[in-house]
Amino acid sequence: MLDDKLTSTLVALRQKYVSTLLERQTQLATQVLALCDGGFTEEGLSGLFYQVHNIVGVAPTYGLPKLGKLATEAELLLSDIRDEDVCSSDQEDDLIVAMEELVMEMGRICEDQAA
Repeated sequence: MLDDKLTSTLVALRQKYVSTLLERQTQLATQVLALCDGGFTEEGLSGLFYQVHNIVGVAPTYGLPKLGKLATEAELLLSDIRDEDVCSSDQEDDLIVAMEELVMEMGRICEDQAA
């Protein structure tokens, strides 16, 4: 009985988290576009880091290991960029690719949930 209740609670929490991914996906895509348009500013990088870091911590908890892995990869790139005085074009390109993969995975999860 307790296992069933725990399982149903975890399923409900996962569904609630997944229901937020579409909005988070839009926010991340908007932040990446702003970085591309306005340059890789400290403020822009910090905002993006905060969003990605939240995904790193939560996604695996809700049974989304691939999302967590992609977010971790993006977080590491963001950390490297934030630690440098100057961001190279290769770092920018790598971050953009990592963010595209992360955003695409978020979309895939949302589509799977809707199906």
